[in-house]
Amino acid sequence: MARRNRGRGRRVGLTVALAVAGLVAAGTAPAGAAPAGGPATPAQKVALTRTNRTCDGVMIDGDLPTPLGQAVVTRPASGKLVVSVSVTGASPDTTYAIRVIQLLPGDTDCHGISGYLTTDSLGGGRASVQETVLPGASQAWVDLNATDDFTNFLDSEPVGF
Repeated sequence: MARRNRGRGRRVGLTVALAVAGLVAAGTAPAGAAPAGGPATPAQKVALTRTNRTCDGVMIDGDLPTPLGQAVVTRPASGKLVVSVSVTGASPDTTYAIRVIQLLPGDTDCHGISGYLTTDSLGGGRASVQETVLPGASQAWVDLNATDDFTNFLDSEPVGF
């Protein structure tokens, strides 16, 4: 009889292991497991101004000028960070590099370019970019720099995601 109980225990263990493997293969995590890519966060709207910031998001200039646009930052559950940018009253007929600067503990690098936005003759424009959320990042800010003049920029304040 002892053999039957041991055999039955192995079958139950195997059944549980197969069930968990099936859930993982189907993209459904077992209860208590963290979802891949982290939880989704709601869209956050933040103003774009000519306020200068260091790479870690700290404001250099102490004055917040008039907003010239906005960025909407969203983190869908896919592990991506999606940023939609719109500007009005920026420099006309100008191409801006868009950088989504994710804040990491101890990191002072402004990271690479995520995309570009070119304004029309009135200084208006829209663009959307996305990038993978960096491990350890929980905040980001958006920087637009004119590709032909680094002193022509628009920045947002950091937002959590």
